[in-house]
Amino acid sequence: MNDEASAKAAMHYPRESYSVTGAGRLYFYSAPSADCRDEKTFVIPGDSLVLYSDYKGWYNVGFFNGKTGNDAFGWVKPARLKYTGTLGPKN
Repeated sequence: MNDEASAKAAMHYPRESYSVTGAGRLYFYSAPSADCRDEKTFVIPGDSLVLYSDYKGWYNVGFFNGKTGNDAFGWVKPARLKYTGTLGPKN
């Protein structure tokens, strides 16, 4: 499912930045489906995400943890995301 979604997803250039809102953990999904929740990968309110693409109401995002140097990628529903701007040059 993830391969199909990635191939058909609408890409976003320049990249957009979003802040996580609401309360509690926002879990990542390995594919754009409620059945694909990754219990080990999540972000919390205030974290910043980079939008790479969207597909059928899901956002394919990346998170970069400045404290640990770790990164994570996956799919999330955008309901708890607040647009904070674009990254990089505008075309």
